[in-house]
Amino acid sequence: MPQFAIGANLKFTNHWIGIYDPRARNLVPAKHAVKGLQPAPVDEPGAGNLIVPAAPSTLVPVYAAALAERERRSGPYSKQAAREAADLGAFLLQMGSNAGAEVQFRRALAIDERTADPAIDADRESLAQALAALDSRDEALELYGKASAGDSPRVAARSFVKLAEMDRDHAELYYRNAVASEEKASGKDSPRVAVLLQEYALTLRSAGHDADAEPLLPRALSIQQAVLKA
Repeated sequence: MPQFAIGANLKFTNHWIGIYDPRARNLVPAKHAVKGLQPAPVDEPGAGNLIVPAAPSTLVPVYAAALAERERRSGPYSKQAAREAADLGAFLLQMGSNAGAEVQFRRALAIDERTADPAIDADRESLAQALAALDSRDEALELYGKASAGDSPRVAARSFVKLAEMDRDHAELYYRNAVASEEKASGKDSPRVAVLLQEYALTLRSAGHDADAEPLLPRALSIQQAVLKA
């Protein structure tokens, strides 16, 4: 709650909750994303019985209880159980518990492979994320490859981007495919497409292919300008 001096004899505390720019002289919170913010730790050595207020990690038992209840109601191999396992895995991955996330994503994937659920592409992508975080590069690449060849264009676009980041020797091909997949998912004039066009162009430029990169950048700029006008 920063203090603001409105005049020589007038100062008060701002009670708006937000992330404030220390250089600003007004009451508007800064509009920027906080990158690299990690949850408050609750199990550091020497912490004893200390529980950090509102620590997100204290919700893990809630997700686990939801999964157990779903298995009791619908069965351990039901589509509903797969979704609960995937939700728990996503939460654990966000908390940095990569090994625990891997277990739940494998569980969800096994069920969805058994039931031929359309969520199988997202399962493969999620498991690949956990494996990449655990430095299991080869299996992560294999899963991203399968996810990119699936039926979900949006999952395919994200998976192609990850493949480009992990396999720089073939990054140009992956980014080209990512653009095509995102166009199917969100339309040719989507801001998502503009971002991918820029990344594709930068990859081409880094390889010395400026002539191939040049037409991509005006298109990306045109999309972004249209969004700003809207």
